[in-house]
Amino acid sequence: MPSVGNLRSGERRHVTVLFADMKDFTSLSARLDPEEMDSLMGQVFGSFEGIIHRYGGTVEKYIGDALVAVFGYPNLHEDDPARAVNSAVDFLEEVGRVNATYRERGITVGFRIGISTGLITTGRRGEHEVVTGHAMAVASRLESFAQVNTILVAEATREACSVDFQFSDRLPIKAKGSDEEIASYLVKGRAIAPPDDTTALVARDDLVDRMMRAYLRHDSGRIAGYLITGPAGIGKTRVAAELVSRIGQLPGFRGARLHARAQRYGTRPFATIADLLCSHFGIDPHLAVPAIVERVVARVEIESRTAEGFARLIAGKTDEQDNQAFVLLYLILKSIIKRSESTSYPTLLAIDDLSYADKGSLDFLQFFLRNTDTCPFFLLTDRRPTARALELFSDLETVEVPPLTKDESLAFLRAVADGSQPPEMAESIVERAGGNPLFILEYARYARENRDAQALPTSIQTIFLTSIEAYEPELRSLLRKLSVFVLNFSLSDARYLHESTEGEARSTDASSTVDASTNAEASTDVEAALQLLVREGILTTDGEHYQFKYDLFKTALYDTLLNYNKKILHRLVADLMVHKGNPHPVRLLHHLMRAEEYERGADYMLGVTDATANIELLPPIDLLLGALPRNTERHMRLMFLKSAILFNNGITEQADTLLKGIVEAAVRDRSPLNAGSAYHLLTAYNLKSYSFSKAKFCGAKALAHYGEVARGGLRRQNVLELMASAELLRNNEEAVTSLVGRIAALRGERGAGFSEVRYVTIRAEHHLMRGRYREAFELLNGMDEQPVRFSESWYS
Repeated sequence: MPSVGNLRSGERRHVTVLFADMKDFTSLSARLDPEEMDSLMGQVFGSFEGIIHRYGGTVEKYIGDALVAVFGYPNLHEDDPARAVNSAVDFLEEVGRVNATYRERGITVGFRIGISTGLITTGRRGEHEVVTGHAMAVASRLESFAQVNTILVAEATREACSVDFQFSDRLPIKAKGSDEEIASYLVKGRAIAPPDDTTALVARDDLVDRMMRAYLRHDSGRIAGYLITGPAGIGKTRVAAELVSRIGQLPGFRGARLHARAQRYGTRPFATIADLLCSHFGIDPHLAVPAIVERVVARVEIESRTAEGFARLIAGKTDEQDNQAFVLLYLILKSIIKRSESTSYPTLLAIDDLSYADKGSLDFLQFFLRNTDTCPFFLLTDRRPTARALELFSDLETVEVPPLTKDESLAFLRAVADGSQPPEMAESIVERAGGNPLFILEYARYARENRDAQALPTSIQTIFLTSIEAYEPELRSLLRKLSVFVLNFSLSDARYLHESTEGEARSTDASSTVDASTNAEASTDVEAALQLLVREGILTTDGEHYQFKYDLFKTALYDTLLNYNKKILHRLVADLMVHKGNPHPVRLLHHLMRAEEYERGADYMLGVTDATANIELLPPIDLLLGALPRNTERHMRLMFLKSAILFNNGITEQADTLLKGIVEAAVRDRSPLNAGSAYHLLTAYNLKSYSFSKAKFCGAKALAHYGEVARGGLRRQNVLELMASAELLRNNEEAVTSLVGRIAALRGERGAGFSEVRYVTIRAEHHLMRGRYREAFELLNGMDEQPVRFSESWYS
């Protein structure tokens, strides 16, 4: 089979765009020598680029004195919105330091920053990688409305990182000359306190109670606590937050609760431990050193010089070696634990997403556990604990949070939603979420905003896509291609699809992890790739066939395909199905529709055996009717087919309405064949629904229109047969005899067309309807050829 063509380089994905513009660039450049101006711009934008790269973003382009950065391409992270906002906050702090050095000269640098999250497409223009999408324009508009040295973010960005930052109330803005209103929010600062998660807790109380009992029995002389595991969104963080909250409600509780969420982009030394301690003291690490010292000394009994060393450490203003830093952090943490013990309650140390903890923090925890004689109660969460984490916290009890059952999922949905979803939508949400509370939340929110419980919310898509970021680009490309298969595929299917699109432009993603030899090998060998994906739990096997383990994963991958590439891939799969023979009608039509091969799909549809009984063909028929030109023979035949399917499946009212519309169109377009066909079908429908008078009327109309069509004998014969059956059921023997005679008379009409088999068959049917079984048998037994429309069971 020939290849359809090359795929375009690029994909569809959700990213966060940061747009920063320098204020008063023109007036500033007029006041400074060109070399000074160049030095200042190099210092400011060089610093900004460094911050952006540190948080995993890329500088997409410069536009004069403005900078555009993208978080989520080419490297995708679940927390790209938070990374973008963090980089903006860090940069404005850097701007403050730059201004301090130029203050004596009366020079002030200012920036306005806008941040937006949304769908973009990636690709190439000439030699450049580019991104295109509305999110770029929204970020630019937000920047233009921001005050100097402030950050405005869009609604989607705020929602994605609402627990990480403090935001203003909604600030609606509207650009001049545009009717679109954008909801914006001013970033007021980072959130220091642990998130107050008040989401409903369903089917997790037993686990929380068990951990609470263990906490109350904790002996600080030994390492103890819980490591909570499970996939993204299953509720690990919610369970941990519930325990933290319940501990704080204990009678007379004045103990210490240290909480931090480990972040992949921790840029400070000992970032996770610093966050733990800062949350306990309620301090921002960017405060001045004296302010931090004052707060720390007031909370624990330590020397001022120790507090000052700690303040400089978390502010990143020290060059102390790790062993010296270990001692400082050790003294602070031990002082907290000691003070907490005096309240009769043990210290709680909670870290969310442990595997993202920076190496320095893990090294310190190892140092602490080896040297301390008083341990906190550990509460850790992680999707897949690393080998080091399992070794370091081997004394902790590991529990995996299970998915919710269907009943529990429905109870959770009722608790978190407003109850406005129709029952069928609630069932759809629960079915697609697979017992995952986060997925239920996101689907419910998406359905509430879009009235669609089927589309995949961005947050869920990102969770799946980030799980394959470590794969080679070619392996990720193969996965996206495989997502076009409806159910399963064989090795030869996958190989054909991959080899037929070998012309796809390669992405030079230098950030991909290539240290796994199996990964590199799988990227060039389809069979090895499939075996790797099975081992990784992405695909499953059933004999010789593969399929995605999770439909949501497949949907997430499919949504990243460029629409141009989707059409090519679906066309290839359709060709493959036809080549293999006997394709499943609905699946083949699915691929032809997605490939926009509408005429080909219509021709196949009209040739499907027993199509009039297959109600699954209605959706593709409707797609074809909307895509094909009207008033053509192909379009009219599809309408006839739809009406036949509707009637044969008991949807007679819609079928009747459709046929009346066909008649009106046929009369208007002066098409006797179409009008006759419509009345012909109405005759059959009315016969089956025992509307014999209507059958007679419609039959007469059909014969009148068919009379204007050359070589319409077979059609007229069938109409007369239907009319005769209707009259027989009305016990009108005289009319039956007359109609059968008219059928016989068609034999003699030159070129009219006549079927002897059908003539004998209708007479046999009439004998049966009268109870004359012997006469019916003799008629059929005497035929030279067996009637096609009856089986042996009919004869018996």
